[in-house]
Amino acid sequence: MENPADLFVYGTLTDPALVRQLLGRMVPRRPARLPGWRRAASPHHPYPTAVPDPTAVLEGWLLEGLTPQDLAVLDDYEDVAAGLYRRIRVEVLVNDERRPAWLYAAP
Repeated sequence: MENPADLFVYGTLTDPALVRQLLGRMVPRRPARLPGWRRAASPHHPYPTAVPDPTAVLEGWLLEGLTPQDLAVLDDYEDVAAGLYRRIRVEVLVNDERRPAWLYAAP
């Protein structure tokens, strides 16, 4: 199995019940911040998206220990293949410690 990954979430995936429904299990999560990003309305769909903003800090949650299979399920949920979001690597802050994570952001 590949190394588990972490995912920074800031919208519908902040709901633990939804994540459990999608993945079939509870996922450990911790409050996190993403400097240099903000939440914004998308011109393409009714869901929020993350966009770069050097003056902002996006508040959210870090979902920890996701498998490649988990990420594939979440990619489907976020319509990555259709271009609704793209999954990119970022660094988040958890208790002022920098951690690498995935992020669903504007395409």
